[in-house]
Amino acid sequence: MSRVKRSDLVVLGLIAGAGLAWPLFFPSNYAISQGIEILFFVGVCTAWNIVGGTAGQFAFSHSIYLGCGAYAAALCSVNGVSPFLGMVAGCVLSVGLGITIAWTAARFQLPRLAFALITLAFSEIGLLCVLSSDELGGPAGLPIPFTGGESLWMLQLDHTGYFLLVLLLTLLCLGVALVLTVTRSGYTYRCVRDNERAASAIGISTLRVKLHSMAISAALTSLMGSAYALYLGFIDPHELAGPEIMIEVILFAAVGGMGTLWGPALGATVLVVLGNVLREEFGGVLPPGSHTFVYGAAVVLVIVLARQGLLEILRKAWQAAWSRVSARTARTASQAAA
Repeated sequence: MSRVKRSDLVVLGLIAGAGLAWPLFFPSNYAISQGIEILFFVGVCTAWNIVGGTAGQFAFSHSIYLGCGAYAAALCSVNGVSPFLGMVAGCVLSVGLGITIAWTAARFQLPRLAFALITLAFSEIGLLCVLSSDELGGPAGLPIPFTGGESLWMLQLDHTGYFLLVLLLTLLCLGVALVLTVTRSGYTYRCVRDNERAASAIGISTLRVKLHSMAISAALTSLMGSAYALYLGFIDPHELAGPEIMIEVILFAAVGGMGTLWGPALGATVLVVLGNVLREEFGGVLPPGSHTFVYGAAVVLVIVLARQGLLEILRKAWQAAWSRVSARTARTASQAAA
């Protein structure tokens, strides 16, 4: 196991510090709701990147895991049971479904394009199951009643409480992704992603990698779905259990830098903020859905300018700036010596 880079720990600490300071500097419910949305997509994009970017298994099935976490926590809350138990149940169910999907693809040795299509099919099947279930609210959605007061055990919190809950789970996703960059599991993920046949030739179990990465990714995604649904107080099946949300997640990860540690978080932050600005400031001018067009345009620009996403652009800009500063410092020192 290698050591975690100090720069990565600094970035994680800055994210945690900024998250804790957010409610202090932006205490309004609107600002906190915006922060929760950003944190939610940062967490989900990071969780998806574990299997989609690091392990190279391009999956569309994560809407199922979001739905499992959301509905499990909601059903517990509706029936007077602690949503904590629902979060655990949703995690277990998501891991089971994720392993089943990954095992099915590996068992029949499906190529990556076929794997993406089969996960998309599972996502559509999951949505159809929700829409046809009266117990889950069907197409009308499922409201989560709030009985008033604040109860940690029942996860009935105020805006700040939900913000801190989502922040904690987002930091968990980022922490797991950070650990995977320096552990043997992370190295095997990247080896299978880069060349599956070569990985098998040197003794790496590609089946184990696919099952392991999918299980971790599914569990983290389910936790994010549970927390976000409890905060919203209502589950719209098309928003939290449909494949549309996965298109956004994959776009965010691709724009930020798929397969990198901080790229998905960067892409989610930039595009969520940009989408909200477009809807709020130009909603009366631009046609509905214009933010989706912007997402697509951003993907095209990033692919043309930097294949590793915005993170690569920022890294190059930082290196260029550091080189200029170093050259200026060296020039000043030589002039002083002369």
